[in-house]
Amino acid sequence: DAALLRTVIQLNEYPSVLCGRFDEAFLEIPKEVLVTVMRYHQKYFSVVNEAQEIQPYFLTVVNTSGDPEGRIREGHERVLTARLEDAAFFWKSDQKESLRERTEKLDQVLFQEGLGSYKDKAQRLLTLCTQLHPDSDLGTAAWLCKADLTTEMVRELSELQGVMGGLYAQREGYPEEVWQPIFEQYRPASLEDDPPSTQRGALLSLVDKLDTVVGCFSVDIVPKGSGDPYGVRRQALGLIKILFDFQLEYSLELLVETALKLFSSEKSAEQTRKEVLFFLVQRV
Repeated sequence: DAALLRTVIQLNEYPSVLCGRFDEAFLEIPKEVLVTVMRYHQKYFSVVNEAQEIQPYFLTVVNTSGDPEGRIREGHERVLTARLEDAAFFWKSDQKESLRERTEKLDQVLFQEGLGSYKDKAQRLLTLCTQLHPDSDLGTAAWLCKADLTTEMVRELSELQGVMGGLYAQREGYPEEVWQPIFEQYRPASLEDDPPSTQRGALLSLVDKLDTVVGCFSVDIVPKGSGDPYGVRRQALGLIKILFDFQLEYSLELLVETALKLFSSEKSAEQTRKEVLFFLVQRV
């Protein structure tokens, strides 16, 4: 984990590495959850075997010459155990409600002022997917993809947004053609990040980013100078990267015009269309 390594290097002047362990019962939790708890909350390195299967151990870097009596290690193990117990509880309790039931609750979760709720966004994504690439599995993924925003797991670990939706969809018995696009909907997160592994995943990520960029421009949320609090530039770069990586034969003009029909704003549609196209061409 190169990024985590860079972080802990800067946090410690006199680094020592300790190896701790946790109860094997926690391995029933998805590895994505285990790694996220260790990495983001505790800055621990997770451990895998040669088959890339996660093991009940972790490595932590401490700013001291060592831990001869094991007290520091024991303290870290107690903290991690408490966090994993929370994660195990969320994993079980979240599944008591289906993703379809959760999607209906998204009308109470604001996406952006002027752009409606996340349920409104889910409806736009479903419409865009239907217009650009009619496919029932992709449509199901589009409708369910934001449902995990109402789960306790994502409220506690926002880094797992999308990932948990895919995992819960898999547990509910949805086919891979549905849960995999949900799982990968936020990729790529940067130009260095891997794109989605499937075309359905690429299309869902594409329309999600397209909806955000066009929507933000329609309500005058435009990146200026170094200011881009809503990450519109990053969304646009991800959109362009997907088009290139998957050689999708959609013109930028078609994409913008299709998405723009789903918004109403005080700005003229033509003005917004020109602004968004210019912005995307700059990213190209």
